[in-house]
Parts: sequence; C-alpha cells; structure tokens
Amino acid sequence: MTLTIVDINDHDPVFPSSSPRVIEVVESAQVGTRFALPAATDADSARYGVHRYALREAEATGAEMPFELAADATRGGGGGPADVRLVLAGALDRERRAEYRLTLVAYDGGEPARSAAQQVRVVVVDVNDNRPTFAHAHYDAVVPENVPTGSIVVRVRATDPDRGDHAAVRYRLSDAAAADFHDLFAVDDVTGDVIVVGEIDHERATEYQLSVIAVDGGGSGGWLKSIIIIIIIIIMQWRLQWA
Repeated sequence: MTLTIVDINDHDPVFPSSSPRVIEVVESAQVGTRFALPAATDADSARYGVHRYALREAEATGAEMPFELAADATRGGGGGPADVRLVLAGALDRERRAEYRLTLVAYDGGEPARSAAQQVRVVVVDVNDNRPTFAHAHYDAVVPENVPTGSIVVRVRATDPDRGDHAAVRYRLSDAAAADFHDLFAVDDVTGDVIVVGEIDHERATEYQLSVIAVDGGGSGGWLKSIIIIIIIIIMQWRLQWA
C-alpha cells in the first residue's frame, strides 16, 4: 500500500526578517541599477510555494515611482522566484525627495493566494550636485573714510540645497581681490562678513569692487562669485576743513 499525503495551502509566505529593509541609493545612480531585495519562502509544496511578487508605495503620493521590480521566476526551483531585485527606473533628486517607503508583497500559488509583506525604505544619498547661491546678485555698501579697523562693511550670505558637508558654505575673497585689497578688506570664512582690516583713504580710491566666492564642502564641486560694490565717501568734518 502506498499512502500519498496531498498538500494543502496552509502556510503563508515568510520573509527572512520582519524589520524594514533599508537600501541606500546615491542620487546620481544610473537608471537600470539593481539592488537586492529579500526573497520569501513558503513551507508548502511547490504548487503552493511563492509564485510572484509585487511592489507598491507604502503610501500613495500621486507621483510616479522611479523604481520597478524584477523577479526571476526560474531561480527558486519549485518554490517560486528566488532572485528579487529593485530596479532604478528613473532619475533621483534628493533635493526633491530624500526617501521612498515601499512595500514588497510575496504571493503563493493558492486560490485565493496567501501573501506576506516586507517594508522597504529607500534612502537617497546626497551628492554634491548643487552650487551655492547668494541671497542677492550683488551687494552695495557705503562707509566713511575714517571707519575703524575691524568694522563690518557688509555681510554676504549663500545657501546650498545639498546635505551635510556638501551644504556647508565657506567664503573667501577672489584671488584678484585678495591680491589687490588684502591690506584693506578680509572676509570671515564662516559668517560672510566683509571686514575692514586697513586704513581706508578716500584719496587712494573712491570706490572698491570686490569679488567674494562661496565654496561648498565639495571643494571645486560648486562655487559661485558674488560682486560687492563698496563706495567710500568723505566724512562731513573733512569737507568743512577742506572748505
């Protein structure tokens, strides 16, 4: 006598971990890049094993999802797909969206199918793809001739939409401005304050044009010049003496 035990679909698919899978993707990653996803298993026979997967956003946003799912149905033997990949299907921009929360669902071969869900969190990693931008296209300042050294003439400010070190902005005079006016003006590299460091003489010049450069933490990856016009005026006391 041969006794054959017939399987029924009495098990759900199971993912290796109940914790969300976190995947970091550099925002400059090429379309078509693949990332491994966990595969589910099912204790039932091949007929009722894992047969397919689906991917969706955990919360509907209305925007097109830049990811697709690739599952090789031949890799799992009789148990269904065993090679599951997340495929980048569109360009990423961390400054527009820094994270995606997805749900990977595994279905078995039952009718109706039993299923299991795995949460996937995609973190978009910043690259230095933005230049600092000054708050104004140019800055004007008027100072008296006898302004004491250490006085702040004007403060420039630039911001960078990148993240971390890539967004940290430092300031300096352009090479030309530093060569011509280093004995008169300096720039605080952190605050952007343009400071008087020498004696201002109206007879030497009535106007100075300085270029200040903002540099982000990516070094030469991003920089922008801002023109500052500093106009020197003679103080009223000297005008009376001259008269």
